[in-house]
Amino acid sequence: MTPTETAGKLFRAVIEKRLDGILDCYLPLETTYVFVEGPRWSTKGFARISEGWRAFVNADLELTSCDWVEGPFGEEAADMAWVGGIVEIRARVRDEVRTVRLRGTFVMRRDDAGGWRIAHEHFSAP
Repeated sequence: MTPTETAGKLFRAVIEKRLDGILDCYLPLETTYVFVEGPRWSTKGFARISEGWRAFVNADLELTSCDWVEGPFGEEAADMAWVGGIVEIRARVRDEVRTVRLRGTFVMRRDDAGGWRIAHEHFSAP
Protein backbone atom coordinates (compact mmCIF):
# COMPACT_ATOMS: atom_id res chain seq x y z
CA MET A 1 0.00 0.00 0.00
CA THR A 2 1.38 3.43 -0.94
CA PRO A 3 1.29 6.45 1.39
CA THR A 4 -1.56 7.93 -0.68
CA GLU A 5 -3.50 4.67 -0.37
CA THR A 6 -2.98 4.74 3.42
CA ALA A 7 -4.49 8.25 3.51
CA GLY A 8 -7.45 6.98 1.46
CA LYS A 9 -7.85 4.02 3.82
CA LEU A 10 -8.01 6.47 6.75
CA PHE A 11 -10.61 8.65 5.01
CA ARG A 12 -12.83 5.60 4.28
CA ALA A 13 -12.54 4.30 7.86
CA VAL A 14 -13.44 7.75 9.24
CA ILE A 15 -16.52 7.99 6.99
CA GLU A 16 -17.56 4.47 8.05
CA LYS A 17 -16.70 5.22 11.70
CA ARG A 18 -14.64 2.02 11.93
CA LEU A 19 -12.35 2.62 14.89
CA ASP A 20 -10.09 -0.35 14.17
CA GLY A 21 -9.60 0.82 10.57
CA ILE A 22 -8.84 4.37 11.70
CA LEU A 23 -6.30 3.34 14.33
CA ASP A 24 -4.62 0.88 11.97
CA CYS A 25 -3.47 3.86 9.89
CA TYR A 26 -1.40 5.37 12.73
CA LEU A 27 2.04 4.38 13.95
CA PRO A 28 1.28 2.90 17.39
CA LEU A 29 3.97 4.86 19.23
CA GLU A 30 3.86 7.51 21.91
CA THR A 31 5.90 9.77 19.59
CA THR A 32 3.05 9.91 17.04
CA TYR A 33 1.88 13.54 17.00
CA VAL A 34 -1.14 15.11 15.31
CA PHE A 35 -2.43 18.64 14.85
CA VAL A 36 -6.20 18.44 14.57
CA GLU A 37 -8.97 20.85 13.69
CA GLY A 38 -11.12 21.27 16.77
CA PRO A 39 -10.90 22.21 20.43
CA ARG A 40 -7.45 20.72 21.04
CA TRP A 41 -4.37 22.16 19.40
CA SER A 42 -2.53 18.88 19.25
CA THR A 43 -2.48 15.31 20.48
CA LYS A 44 0.69 13.35 21.22
CA GLY A 45 0.91 9.61 21.66
CA PHE A 46 -1.02 6.73 20.18
CA ALA A 47 -3.03 6.17 23.38
CA ARG A 48 -4.36 9.76 23.37
CA ILE A 49 -4.93 9.71 19.61
CA SER A 50 -6.95 6.52 20.11
CA GLU A 51 -9.06 8.24 22.80
CA GLY A 52 -9.79 11.13 20.46
CA TRP A 53 -10.91 8.86 17.63
CA ARG A 54 -12.98 6.78 20.06
CA ALA A 55 -14.80 9.99 21.06
CA PHE A 56 -15.36 10.86 17.38
CA VAL A 57 -16.82 7.43 16.60
CA ASN A 58 -19.33 7.87 19.46
CA ALA A 59 -20.20 11.50 18.65
CA ASP A 60 -23.19 12.90 16.73
CA LEU A 61 -20.79 14.19 14.06
CA GLU A 62 -20.83 12.16 10.85
CA LEU A 63 -18.45 12.65 7.91
CA THR A 64 -20.24 11.81 4.68
CA SER A 65 -17.31 12.50 2.34
CA CYS A 66 -13.63 13.32 2.51
CA ASP A 67 -11.98 14.00 -0.85
CA TRP A 68 -8.76 15.48 -2.16
CA VAL A 69 -9.66 18.54 -4.27
CA GLU A 70 -6.04 19.56 -4.80
CA GLY A 71 -3.47 16.80 -4.90
CA PRO A 72 -2.67 14.61 -3.22
CA PHE A 73 0.97 15.41 -3.71
CA GLY A 74 3.75 13.57 -1.99
CA GLU A 75 7.19 12.15 -1.85
CA GLU A 76 8.55 8.82 -0.69
CA ALA A 77 11.99 7.94 0.69
CA ALA A 78 13.24 4.63 2.07
CA ASP A 79 11.35 4.75 5.37
CA MET A 80 9.55 8.12 5.37
CA ALA A 81 6.98 9.76 3.14
CA TRP A 82 4.61 12.69 3.07
CA VAL A 83 1.22 13.18 1.40
CA GLY A 84 -0.55 16.52 1.30
CA GLY A 85 -3.06 18.71 -0.44
CA ILE A 86 -6.43 20.32 0.01
CA VAL A 87 -9.20 18.12 1.40
CA GLU A 88 -12.91 18.84 1.22
CA ILE A 89 -14.93 17.31 4.02
CA ARG A 90 -18.69 17.12 4.15
CA ALA A 91 -20.03 16.62 7.67
CA ARG A 92 -23.45 16.22 9.20
CA VAL A 93 -24.18 17.28 12.78
CA ARG A 94 -27.72 16.24 13.61
CA ASP A 95 -29.73 17.70 10.69
CA GLU A 96 -27.17 20.26 9.52
CA VAL A 97 -24.75 19.49 6.69
CA ARG A 98 -21.57 21.52 6.26
CA THR A 99 -18.73 21.44 3.78
CA VAL A 100 -15.29 22.62 4.77
CA ARG A 101 -11.96 22.72 2.96
CA LEU A 102 -8.79 22.09 4.92
CA ARG A 103 -5.11 21.83 4.21
CA GLY A 104 -4.05 18.30 5.07
CA THR A 105 -0.63 16.74 5.42
CA PHE A 106 0.41 13.28 6.54
CA VAL A 107 3.98 12.33 7.40
CA MET A 108 4.34 8.56 7.34
CA ARG A 109 6.91 5.99 8.33
CA ARG A 110 7.24 2.39 7.30
CA ASP A 111 6.08 -0.11 9.89
CA ASP A 112 7.77 -3.43 10.59
CA ALA A 113 5.71 -5.14 7.88
CA GLY A 114 6.81 -2.58 5.25
CA GLY A 115 3.49 -0.71 5.12
CA TRP A 116 2.99 3.00 5.68
CA ARG A 117 1.49 4.43 8.87
CA ILE A 118 0.91 8.01 9.98
CA ALA A 119 3.57 9.40 12.33
CA HIS A 120 2.33 13.00 12.08
CA GLU A 121 -0.72 14.69 10.59
CA HIS A 122 -1.76 18.29 10.30
CA PHE A 123 -5.16 19.52 9.17
CA SER A 124 -6.00 23.22 9.36
CA ALA A 125 -8.05 25.94 7.75
CA PRO A 126 -6.32 28.99 6.26
